[in-house]
Amino acid sequence: MKPTAARKCFALCRFIAGKIINSRQSLMRSARETGDEAEKSDLKKCAEDMSDILRWLDREAENLDSVRGFEGPRGKHLFRCVQPSSAPAA
Repeated sequence: MKPTAARKCFALCRFIAGKIINSRQSLMRSARETGDEAEKSDLKKCAEDMSDILRWLDREAENLDSVRGFEGPRGKHLFRCVQPSSAPAA
């Protein structure tokens, strides 16, 4: 059976949602484990951003092209949060 566009979109949504959920959980774990309050606050904010992206994905994903657009913001938020504070800003 050939996958339809709707099935492909659904599968891609589930895949991306799983990646976002894993990223969010990793950020929350890091926030719990850090002793630095400023870092904890930043990590929690990034985890909230991931939740916002998930909600947007749930509400707005209509086709494969719209779903593909979620990878960029997710990666941007994740890498902004996990870069060492001593790293130069890009």
